[in-house]
Amino acid sequence: CPSRGCFITGSFHPIRHGHLKMSMRITVADRLLIVAYRLGGEQRKAFSAEQLVVGAWKEFPESFGLRGMLDDEGRPEYPDSNRVFAEIMGSKPLRKRGLLEKTSDKTYRLTEAGRQRASLLSGKTIQDVARRKLDRSLQENIRRLFGTRAYTKSRSGRMTDITFFDACSFWGISPRSSAMHLEAKLAHTKEILYRVKEYIGSGTIVLNRSSKVSASDIDRLIQLHSDLQNKFAEELDVIRQRTDERQLA
Repeated sequence: CPSRGCFITGSFHPIRHGHLKMSMRITVADRLLIVAYRLGGEQRKAFSAEQLVVGAWKEFPESFGLRGMLDDEGRPEYPDSNRVFAEIMGSKPLRKRGLLEKTSDKTYRLTEAGRQRASLLSGKTIQDVARRKLDRSLQENIRRLFGTRAYTKSRSGRMTDITFFDACSFWGISPRSSAMHLEAKLAHTKEILYRVKEYIGSGTIVLNRSSKVSASDIDRLIQLHSDLQNKFAEELDVIRQRTDERQLA
């Protein structure tokens, strides 16, 4: 399983070369991620909803400014908090996608998946990221997945022996989790797995100079992530039907 000291080696798909913005449409949600990344930085600092609202308005006034209230230069003069909160709590909110987490009342922080995506959106290239050490937090997430009972049992062909508690441990939830927490963890796991696979490309991650993890190894985790959702669909539906979580910012 992965441990510290991971580097990415090997070649990369030619489509992924160059500036990420050349091949990815930057959505309104992505713009909010960029602002959150600049507020939190590499240290994963938490920030308030007010900081996010004001920061988003200053950085992207056309997306997060109050319409109809323009200054002398034709730019929105005030921030639109509702527009920001729509990206946090809307039909496809950043929290539900596992990119943003709530740390306390009206206080947020980017998840590891959110930081990785925002880092690329902020102007880095796939090659820039590939040349540096794999982020330690990302390493720990992948190492944890490889060390779960669910993965160990599936790797040895004992898929039928995997329990719902094993699956919960794989995703980092419990049978008593809220619907929002479940969706965030599922999305976070998926984002982490695909981000690492994207980093690896056609190469490998070298572990402690003695073992390697390839894209096919990550594919096994991706498949397990999907298989567990199918195997325990009924149990997950019970969690999804819970409506006791407050949907406030």
